Amino acid sequence: MLFQRTHVEREPEADLTPTGEELRHIRTLISQAIEAEHQSGLFLKVLKKNFDKLHGAIALLGRDGRLMATPDNLMDFVIAYIRHVPDFMEAVGKIGELHNIQAVTTPFLRIIGDFFLSPPQLVEGHTGLDAMLDEAYLAHRIIEEVNDHIMARFGIPLAPMDMTTANLVVHSLIGEPFANDLDHAVQYSVEMLLMRGTAIDNYLCSDAFKSYVGNHQSSGWGEELRRYPCLASNLSVELHFAQGRTSKNLH
Repeated sequence: MLFQRTHVEREPEADLTPTGEELRHIRTLISQAIEAEHQSGLFLKVLKKNFDKLHGAIALLGRDGRLMATPDNLMDFVIAYIRHVPDFMEAVGKIGELHNIQAVTTPFLRIIGDFFLSPPQLVEGHTGLDAMLDEAYLAHRIIEEVNDHIMARFGIPLAPMDMTTANLVVHSLIGEPFANDLDHAVQYSVEMLLMRGTAIDNYLCSDAFKSYVGNHQSSGWGEELRRYPCLASNLSVELHFAQGRTSKNLH
């Protein structure tokens, strides 16, 4: 079975935080792609073919500290990485509502939602789990870039999640130069939204956002991590780069 989907048409005014229905649709798309992969095995076949080169560049460690040294382990990581996106989208959306900072969180969540609902031309031609991994990488990298920008300016991230290590693993899986193209698209999007004088930049000076920053500088993120444990997940991976080995492009 081949996994296919159509673009979701939204009204122009739908620049609000992705709705529960949209998140359900994203989860459905992900589940359909995973089911199609279970039936076809196409992504796993490529993973197995290139695994000797891939695992020379990266090593994943499980919660018990053991090396996850098989293509099946790596496939489990890929699926968890993709499934993590709608979970953190939902959590960040609720944090934005709770603290009245939707003016900051919503634009980024909308971009992330559109990666799945109306994929950019950059990933055209990619299908199934391959496409889902591209889009999940874009999503995770958006949050990473936003957190970096907010951290540099205010000393705290926008949301208490750090997928840097997982993103490096996926960058290696996607391969260069395409992964670099995705990175450039993310960096451009974030820079445009956070440029001095933009609506988001202005809102970062608002009382609501200053209160958000002050509260979390003094109290930390314990409450958010208790409510939304997905934010604390790094998918239990560590990186161990070997010298003289390069990753193989999966595309």
